[in-house]
Amino acid sequence: LPRLYGNGVVPLGDSRMAATTVDGSPFGEGRTPHVKTVHFLNVAAALNDGLFSLRAGFGRSGWRSDQYLTYLDDALAVGAQFYPIFGVANDIAQASTTGDTALAIFNRIRDAALKIVRAGRTPVLFTEPGGNAFTADQITMMLEINQRLFEFVEGTRGALLFDMASIMWDLSSAGFALKAGYTYDGLHLAALGSVAVGEAFGNFMRAHVNPLPALGGGRSRANGFLANPLFLTVTGGSLGTTGFTGSVPASFSLTKGGTIAGSVSVVGAPDGRGKALQVDIASGAAGGYVSISQDATPGDFSAGDLVEFGSKIRVVSGANNLRETRLNGSIGGEANPVADGYNAGLYEALPASLNGKTLTLRSLPFKLVAGFSWVGWQQRITLAANGSAQALIWNPTLRKRFAW
Repeated sequence: LPRLYGNGVVPLGDSRMAATTVDGSPFGEGRTPHVKTVHFLNVAAALNDGLFSLRAGFGRSGWRSDQYLTYLDDALAVGAQFYPIFGVANDIAQASTTGDTALAIFNRIRDAALKIVRAGRTPVLFTEPGGNAFTADQITMMLEINQRLFEFVEGTRGALLFDMASIMWDLSSAGFALKAGYTYDGLHLAALGSVAVGEAFGNFMRAHVNPLPALGGGRSRANGFLANPLFLTVTGGSLGTTGFTGSVPASFSLTKGGTIAGSVSVVGAPDGRGKALQVDIASGAAGGYVSISQDATPGDFSAGDLVEFGSKIRVVSGANNLRETRLNGSIGGEANPVADGYNAGLYEALPASLNGKTLTLRSLPFKLVAGFSWVGWQQRITLAANGSAQALIWNPTLRKRFAW
């Protein structure tokens, strides 16, 4: 078998897997969710130069494995390579009602994994980290399921197991507990937990898949629809906002919202892909944001076109003062932007561990509908608290896809 596989990922699971998008319901071609959040799958891809792409998703809040796995045939029909399956917390919590044993729960996951393997795809199973509210009996069930998963992948060629529990558990605690700050309610991942798990999952997946190609950063007019995408014309853009000084690359505009001030300049891109816009936020209040954007030519697009947005951003410093480094696809007539890196937590700060890291952001494909009035690219940085930050933005991309 080849060592490296295709890049498509289709997750299945409970609410913790549904959180890949803001909507939280199954998504894919012809479905509506298109706002990617700070989720460990998205973080893993972003930290590894676009390691893989989400092709669809079948996670749902409150569902047990016997419920979300009813989507397995639909998921396999998408044609991706990797099928992460995560989430038996609801199975365990509801076992007193359903009568499920640890073995019965494991058997469902095992049977799904074997079906994925027989289809020539790769199941990626996760150890269950559980929740702080788990009882002693529920912890016992969780540990049995995790051990059975471990023993299953030992003897099953083509099945992978990611030990999420070892990352989430506070192994210095005398009793069972998840690490402080990794969840916002004792079960669901906060930004800190999502980044920590995402970093580890990205390292895990790099052994099995190569990053997606950059396609020249969308520079080719055949498939790229932004002017000056490499920021090579370093001046001439619009600094149409008070509180910021400096130069903006031609064809782009800088705007701000809320209380925020600083400067911008054009510097060399860290990876040599043209130039980068350096944003220095000197001061600001929670909720203040700064955006760099460009509207494409509407005549280049038609209803039915599949559009996809991308960017690279590096938070040099002050990540813990930010709540998002969001890529937006701004579409006239569409209420919710096509986004990657959206932080659904109201003012939840990003972890300081993101300082110095490059994020390769990529939206889900979005089909333009009749009546759209514009298509634009935007990168937004939003403060979570009073403070300063520095970020580099480069490689803005707006493409049409030929297929989902």
